[in-house]
Amino acid sequence: MRAINIEDKVLKHTSIKRVLSNLKYEVTWKKTLTDGIEEIKQASAKGRPYDLLVLDMHFPITKDDYDRKAGEKVIAILEEEHIKLPTIVCSSVHYDIPQIVGCVFYNEKRSWEMELSKLIKSID
Repeated sequence: MRAINIEDKVLKHTSIKRVLSNLKYEVTWKKTLTDGIEEIKQASAKGRPYDLLVLDMHFPITKDDYDRKAGEKVIAILEEEHIKLPTIVCSSVHYDIPQIVGCVFYNEKRSWEMELSKLIKSID
């Protein structure tokens, strides 16, 4: 199983990667919308599409272009391009987005890892 994580914070990515790795996912990390979408498209074109996207909502569009709606834009692009990729949002704000598997409320001071693990397991 392959997962991609679009997240700009190394500490948060490391925590997400640990959960994914424990569930036997091979994890790719991208820090910007542009890099993440390009990676998803290339993987599909090579016949090795991702099985899961774990997505923050606030990160750069490009290296220097931070956007508080970047996650929403990724979801919209995937929908527009007809790319079906189970998506879990992991963010410090709870989102209710019908197109996604679910949303994990991320906060370094609370235990959120089990919630992420349960959502991932619900996909299978």
